[in-house]
Amino acid sequence: MENEKDRTNNFKILLEKIKKILSVKKIKYIMLAVLCVVVVLIFLSSLNPHDKTSTKTQSYTQTKSSWQEYCEAQEHRLEHVLSSIKGVDEVKVFIMVDASPSVSYLENSSKTSSSNQSESFQTTAVEVRNGTITTPVVVVESLPKIVGVLVVAGGATDVKLKNTIANVVSSVMKVNLSSVEVLEGK
Repeated sequence: MENEKDRTNNFKILLEKIKKILSVKKIKYIMLAVLCVVVVLIFLSSLNPHDKTSTKTQSYTQTKSSWQEYCEAQEHRLEHVLSSIKGVDEVKVFIMVDASPSVSYLENSSKTSSSNQSESFQTTAVEVRNGTITTPVVVVESLPKIVGVLVVAGGATDVKLKNTIANVVSSVMKVNLSSVEVLEGK
């Protein structure tokens, strides 16, 4: 019981000291200023930062990301199919593509005539504005062409099995048989 009274008294003493400290006007203003700074920082962090890169860089990055995802998805699908062939274990696939995908943008064409009766056409990309970011409108995005496929498969020691794997990859990926390489895995 006596121990509880000591705790209660200590707590009351602590509260009295905190009240004395808070009664000083300077401390109140400092705490108010700190609180305001915290609120402003939270507000600023919630805003969307605008990327100041050009629209061509943004669209290239988006395109690059999508074609890499496409290649990875095709590799996984091919690995899954090839691993279901009898005698094939632990398949790894690497797809090689040509330089880059092509992107076609929506364009406006305008015809201009000069006094010497020559005509010229000027085309400009149609852009969409979202706040402060302007991006061109993509009409067609063609994925890169697959130029070769490397398959590493466990159990591919048999020539007949290698030929089967190569034929499957060639027909599924629509590449020449000479562009498919099948190697024996570990």
